[in-house]
Amino acid sequence: MKVLIVEDETIASEYLSELIEKVDSDARIVAVTESISQTVKWLQNQPAPDLIFMDIHLSDGSAFSVFDLVTVEIPIIFTTAYDEYAISAFKVNSIDYLLKPVEENDLRRSMEKFRRLTTSEKNIYVEQQARTALPRGYYRKLLVAHRDSLIPVSVKDIAYFYTSGHQTSLCAAAGKSTIIIKHSTLPAST
Repeated sequence: MKVLIVEDETIASEYLSELIEKVDSDARIVAVTESISQTVKWLQNQPAPDLIFMDIHLSDGSAFSVFDLVTVEIPIIFTTAYDEYAISAFKVNSIDYLLKPVEENDLRRSMEKFRRLTTSEKNIYVEQQARTALPRGYYRKLLVAHRDSLIPVSVKDIAYFYTSGHQTSLCAAAGKSTIIIKHSTLPAST
């Protein structure tokens, strides 16, 4: 199993490398990157590893920026000293979230979880993550004018838009109701 470690602290990356190799003798560390830019460059130019261990706070910013710059379709185990990013981590291919200092038993459990994923399960997992992630710059919610108010609608909940005459409607996914979002009259032609 090929492993990429994304960690900007040398002592932490050396400790994690040793611990990974201790817990899983088949694991081979193929690279250690220390920044967003190094990680993006490595992912763009090297064969994909099987698993990534990623710290969140890197020397040049948040590791989540990596996902804005390159498509990552590899399972990730986050390793960080902060517990406040757990929800964000699970939106980007994360299979686990380990707090530093990483304990051997916690790492073993994460590696076993990764090993239990079959190839098809990994592919399904990555596809699901890709479907729920919106590209950078896209709106997450739209304010929809409905009657005399504005209703926030999550983009993920929109199935499609359709028009009929001068009326545009939004149909929400999962059988939710249709909302008329715009009704206007075209100006008379001259």
